[in-house]
Parts: sequence; C-alpha cells; structure tokens
Amino acid sequence: MKYPPIHIRDVPIAKMEEKNGWNISEFRLPITGESGSSTTVFHSIFKPGSTHSKHLHSRCPEIAMYLKGHGVVGQGAGRTNVRAGHFRVMPANSEHFFHNETKDSDAEVIGFYIGAKDVEDTGYKYCGPVTEDDLNTERAGFSEGILVHIDDVEPEKMDEGDGWSITDFRLPISKKNGSWFTLGFIILTKDLIPDKPHQSLCGKCDICIESCPTQAIVEPFVIQSDLCIAYHTIENREKTIPKKIEKNLNGWVAGCDICQDVCPWNKSVPYNNTFETTPKEWMKNLGIDSLNWDDKTWEENLKGTTLKRIKPWMWKRNIEANLKNNKLKL
Repeated sequence: MKYPPIHIRDVPIAKMEEKNGWNISEFRLPITGESGSSTTVFHSIFKPGSTHSKHLHSRCPEIAMYLKGHGVVGQGAGRTNVRAGHFRVMPANSEHFFHNETKDSDAEVIGFYIGAKDVEDTGYKYCGPVTEDDLNTERAGFSEGILVHIDDVEPEKMDEGDGWSITDFRLPISKKNGSWFTLGFIILTKDLIPDKPHQSLCGKCDICIESCPTQAIVEPFVIQSDLCIAYHTIENREKTIPKKIEKNLNGWVAGCDICQDVCPWNKSVPYNNTFETTPKEWMKNLGIDSLNWDDKTWEENLKGTTLKRIKPWMWKRNIEANLKNNKLKL
C-alpha cells in the first residue's frame, strides 16, 4: 500500500526546542512532506499548565481543532477562551499562542500547516514567552483569523443517494461562514508570494448595492468611503458628520452592517452568542445619558475592544447625530 493509514501512537514524538517556544508535552507529525503530502498534520498533547509560546508562520496558515481540555489563545493583540470543539484558523504572519488551563487533565489539539511540508517550511518564528499579563488580559476575542465552535454549526443536508450515509456532517470552516470577518493588514519589508485571488461567489446578485442607504457601494467590490456610514462613524475625525450621511444613520453609532446583513451568504451563518462576541450591556443602553460620560468612563467601557478606535468625543458626536432621529444602533 503506497499510503498506509498511520496511527498516532506509531509516530515518534518530535524533538522541538523549548527555547523556541515549544513547551508542548507531546508533539507528533503523523503526516508531512516525507509521506508525500503537501500539507503537514500535527498532533499536540498539553499537560496542565503547558504552553506553546507566541509564534507565527510566515509562509502558511494554520488550522487547529481542539479535541480535549480548555485554555486561552492569543491571536495578535486579542485573547479569548477555547474549549473542546473549537476550530481555529490562524493566517500566515499572525502571532498566536495557546496555554492549557485544564487543571486535572491534558488538552489535545490536532492541526494542519496548510501547504507546508514540515515545520521549517511553515516559516516558523518564535515571538516571545507568554506572560502573566497575557493570561490576565481581558478575553474579548480577536479580529484576526477564524474561531468557531462545532456546536454553533448546523449539520449539512447531504444526499444519501450520493453516498452520504453519515449521521452528522458539519463544515465548521467553509464559505458558509459568510463574510462576517474583520480585515487587517501587516506592513512588512519582505516580499511575500501572494495567495491565489478568491473567486467571486456573487453571480448577478447586487442586493448589497441596492440596500446601502447612502449608495456607498458604487460598483461591485468598490466602496466610496466618503459615502460610507461605517467610515464616518469610525474613521471620520471631523467635528460633524455630513448632512447626507447624518440623515441616513438610522441608529448606527459604530460602523454599519447593512451590506453584511442582506448578503445571502450570511443568511445561514449561525448566530455566535459567546461571551466574547456578545455586545456589552453599556453598548445596548446608549442614549442621552451617555453624553455625560467623561473620558475615563469611556476608556473603561472600551477597554479590550476594537471600538477603542472611536474616540470618546466621536461617540458623543455619533450619538447626538442619531438622537435627532430618536434612534441608536450598534
């Protein structure tokens, strides 16, 4: 048999350098380039309290599946909790770590270095230890990569006539996750090989263009920022919001998700009601009283969120603009 099945217990433990952040109790590589694969599969066992320190992979994304235990993960500047059943995608060049907080048992993780034949081929780089501050930072989620729990994914309806005699088949990471992601960028001095451009799945659909209240989407995939509600509520540093935008705010004070809300690809995405992604209570109760908050109150409320980009005076400006129409929305 050219490619015989491999059992994890038949795979030797890889010798990884602890000085490079590999404080993992057991790390095995059952499938690598040596076995003819273009993607490396790894299996990790974390004893209670063990950590894979801050690191990144410059040449490939990583996918991890948490099979057992629970802990804290870092992704860029963000922190959040994970437990058995979580699936996670870490983009190339995104710093990340995992710390096992299970006190009486091991944490078990299986994962994939996509398009890399071994660990060295991933462009592995050690970025530093995980400190007490990292573990004590508010776990408010992160804006890089993908994190989804299998319980939040609906089973697929597959045709048994096509051979799908599977009791429960789910796709936690696929195009069915829709477009609810935060985009970011990293400025580098090194030239990178670009990924293959993603193909459009829109077809003839233009519902986002038709639904934008300010006609900010001037053509497919092109947004005119000075017409965009999200731009004016988050990025615009002027003391007032243009009248054309103000009259169309319709309650938005921090961004605008209308184009996301109406996208057909987002209709079947399960609602994520985890603590990290649920709006805080103060966000749900913005009103005229919020105009009296001092900067210290705003800073405390915004701590650990990406909404810190909106300065306190901008929040007040956006609230005042919406109070004219007796509407507020996040």
